Amino acid sequence: MLHILLYLLAIASLASSATLIRLAQAPLEVIGFWRLLASALFLLPFALKSGQLRRYLKNPSELGMVAISGLFFFAHLWTYFYSAQH
Repeated sequence: MLHILLYLLAIASLASSATLIRLAQAPLEVIGFWRLLASALFLLPFALKSGQLRRYLKNPSELGMVAISGLFFFAHLWTYFYSAQH
């Protein structure tokens, strides 16, 4: 039953995000930054529990790939918010 409730909450959150973005008067970069920070903080406990974070900090090339993926995620959010506001 909990899985169904979480699924419905996720669908409602995704469906209403474009409307909330359109109502927000903040610049796109600010919205993108806070969404990226929120997602990183949400995923941090999972990374700490699995030990993946420690592995990324030891290997600089993998840390660079994580940074690049974060930039691409920010670009995705920025273009999504831009299209939602226009």
